[in-house]
Amino acid sequence: MKESSPQIRAAAQAIAQMFSITYWVPHEDDELEDSSPFQAFLPGVLETAHLLEHIVRMPLDMREMFADRTDVLNARQVGLVKLNILPVQLSAFKVLAGQAKPFFHIVVSREGLATRVADIIEQSGCDWLHFSESGEPRAIPLDQVNDKVFDNYLHRVAAAQTDSRFASVFEEFLQSPLRQWPAMSVDCPSYAHNTTRPNEIALAGFLVDTRGVEPMGPHAQNLYVSGSVRCARAVSAMRTRILGKYGLARHVNDLTICVDSVAWWISHTDIRQKLVKEGLPRVVANFVHALTRRAGYVSEIALVGKRNAPRMPDGATVQWVLSTRSRELRALSSALIVHSGLTLTPVVRLNPGINKVRSALLEIGSCARGGGPHRDFKINKLARRLSTEMGSLAGSRMLSEVRGPTNRIGEMSLIADLPLELLSIDGMPLGLKHDVSRIPCNPGNVMFAQCVNNDITFISKSGFDEVLVVRSFSGSDPIAGHLEAALSGRMRGDASSVPRVRFQDVANADEFVETVSSYKGAMLIFDGHGSRDSQTGVGSIVVGGQPLDIWTLRDRLSLPPIVLLSACDTYPIDGSHGSSAIGMLALGARTVLGTLLPVHSVRSSAFLSRLLFRLSEFLPIVMARFPHGVNWRYLMSGMLRMVYASELGHSYGASVGMGWPSLSEALIQANIDINQRDPRWLERLQKRLATASGSSLSRVQAHREKYAWLTDSMNYVQLGRPELIHVVDQSPAEVWKANSELTLDGVHDL
Repeated sequence: MKESSPQIRAAAQAIAQMFSITYWVPHEDDELEDSSPFQAFLPGVLETAHLLEHIVRMPLDMREMFADRTDVLNARQVGLVKLNILPVQLSAFKVLAGQAKPFFHIVVSREGLATRVADIIEQSGCDWLHFSESGEPRAIPLDQVNDKVFDNYLHRVAAAQTDSRFASVFEEFLQSPLRQWPAMSVDCPSYAHNTTRPNEIALAGFLVDTRGVEPMGPHAQNLYVSGSVRCARAVSAMRTRILGKYGLARHVNDLTICVDSVAWWISHTDIRQKLVKEGLPRVVANFVHALTRRAGYVSEIALVGKRNAPRMPDGATVQWVLSTRSRELRALSSALIVHSGLTLTPVVRLNPGINKVRSALLEIGSCARGGGPHRDFKINKLARRLSTEMGSLAGSRMLSEVRGPTNRIGEMSLIADLPLELLSIDGMPLGLKHDVSRIPCNPGNVMFAQCVNNDITFISKSGFDEVLVVRSFSGSDPIAGHLEAALSGRMRGDASSVPRVRFQDVANADEFVETVSSYKGAMLIFDGHGSRDSQTGVGSIVVGGQPLDIWTLRDRLSLPPIVLLSACDTYPIDGSHGSSAIGMLALGARTVLGTLLPVHSVRSSAFLSRLLFRLSEFLPIVMARFPHGVNWRYLMSGMLRMVYASELGHSYGASVGMGWPSLSEALIQANIDINQRDPRWLERLQKRLATASGSSLSRVQAHREKYAWLTDSMNYVQLGRPELIHVVDQSPAEVWKANSELTLDGVHDL
C-alpha cells in the first residue's frame, strides 16, 4: 500500500532524529543579574558564542558527510535535517549528560573548561565526541576536526548498537565514501569584519572560497555598505547555484536584515547622568555615552574634559568597556550565522546610526496616546517622516538590497529593535511589501535563543480545533464584549468549519497561569488592556486591573506556540525590551503578535474574527496547494495585508463618499490579489479605488500617505520565528502515535 504524505513526512522526521547531531556548548554557571550592560547577554553566552562559528562548519546530520552540497542545502531548508545547538550551564550539563538519548552527541568546550567537561562525559555512560580550544588530551582540537573524525564516530556508535533496527539503518552509510565536494568560489573578497562575517562563515560552511582579503575599516568607509551588499549578493548567488532545480522552500528567508543596538534604557536617556550618580567619574560616563551613540558603521569617540583638554578614562576602564561591547557584537554575529548561514541566507547590517530615529519613536508614541483632534493625521505624518528618515540613514545602495524580489512577495527576517516594517520601499512599507517577522535585538539572551532555534515546529490542523481567548476586564468595561460579539457575527455560517473559541476570564496572575498552562491547543489570544510604563518604557498586559510582569512567571507558565495579544502597547514602538510580547517569547512561545501602539478595540476584534474565519475557510484551500505544510508567517502576513486593504478602502471611500457596492467590489478583488500573492496588489487596489470613485490615482495615493500610512494593521508585529511554524494535516508526533511501525524507541520523542 502506498504511504500517505503524512506517513512519509513522519518517517523522514524519525530518520532525521536518528542521524541528527546534538551540539552541546557548556559554560560556567551564571545568573540573569550578571548580564552584560549594553545588550543583556549572559556571561556564558559571551564566553562561548564564538564556538558556534566552528559548529556551522560541521555537519548537522551524520548523513551530510556522504551527500553533495545540493542535497545538504535542500535538506536543511525543508527541515529534513534537525539543528540541535544547546548552550548550557556546566551544572546542568553534568545532569543532562547522564540522561542523553541516542545517538550522536558532540560537546564543544572553550579553553578553561575542557578538563571539567571531559570528566563529565567520561562519567555519562554515553559515547561522545569532544572538541575543544585547549590542549586537553581527551579532546580533539578544533583545528583538527574533519569528516574522518565524524565517520569514525559513526562507526563507533553503529558498532555499539544491539537493536537490529538501528544497526540496519546505519549500515547503509558505513561503507559509503565520504563526500568529496568540488572546489567552489565566489568573486568576492573576505572583508574580515563583523558586518560581513555571517555571510563569510556561511560560505565557509559549504566550503566555498572567497577571493582574497580586503579588510574593511575606517580607512575605506565606503566598503561598509558596498562590501556588505557585495558579500550578501555573493551568498544569494551561491545559494541559487547550489540549489539549482530545487529552488527555495517557501519559508526560507530571501534576506536577513539586522540593526545592532543597545538596550532601550541606555539609548533613550542621557546615561552620563545615571553613571555619575552611581559614582563613576564623568570622563568614564562620557566615554560610555559616546560608545553607545554610534553615528555610523564607525565613529570617532572624542572626549573633552575641563578647558577643552582631551581626556580619556584610565586604560583598564577603556579596555573593559571596549571588550564588553566587542564581545556583545561578536555574539550578535554568531547568532546571525546560525540563524541564516546554515541555509545560505544573505545577511545585511544596516548603518547603526539609524538608531537615532528613537527620538522620533518617542514622538509617535506620545501622539498615539494623546487625544488631540488631529491625532490620526499627525500620526501618519510622523510615521511617514520616520520611514523617510530610516531610508535616508540606511542609504540608497543598501535600500536597493533591502528591496528584495520585485516579481513576487518575498520573505524577510528582521533582527532589530526598530520598526523596520515601516521602512519605505518604492513608496510602500516593507511590512506590506514582503512577508516580514522580527526578532528583537534586545535583550541579547532572548535574541540569541531565537536565532539558535532553527527547528521547524509542526502543528496539525486539529491544533486549531479550539482557540483559547483569555480575557481580563472589569465588570463595567465597555469593550469587554467586543471580541465575542465580533466572533458571533462573523461565524454564523457552518459551525463545523470554524474553530471553537473558548473564552476564559481571569482576575489575577495565578488564574492566568492556570488557564494558559492547561491549554493544549496551538493558539492563545489575550483580550484585554495593555499599559506602558512612562518611566521604563515597558509594555505590559493588564490582568485584574494591574500590569502583569510576564518575566516573573518564568518557572510557572507554559505557552502554546502561537500567541496573539489583542491589547495596547504589548511591544511599544517607544518601549523597553522588558515588554510582555518579548517576555512571552522568552517563556517559550514560538511567535507572538505584539502591538506597537494603542489599538482600537472594535477594529482589533474585527481583525481577530477575520483571522479565525481565514483559518476555517482559507487554510484548507492553501494546504491543498502546499501539502507539506503552510508556514504561519505566510498566513498572518496575508491576513494583515487584507486588513490594511480594508482600512485604506474604508478610509478613502468615506473621504469621497464612495458607495458600498463599488467599495466592496474593489476590496474583494484586492483580497483575491493578496491570496494569489500578487506583488502589485496595492497598486491595483489604488487604481480600482480611483476608477470606482471617479477620481485620480494621485488623489488615492495622496490620501494613503496622509491618512493610511500607519493604520491599525501596521501596529501589529510578528515576533519570533513564525516562518518555522508549519501547519500540516497531521503532525509527525500524531502519525507516530497512530502508526506504531514508524515509532523507534528513544527516537520518537519530539
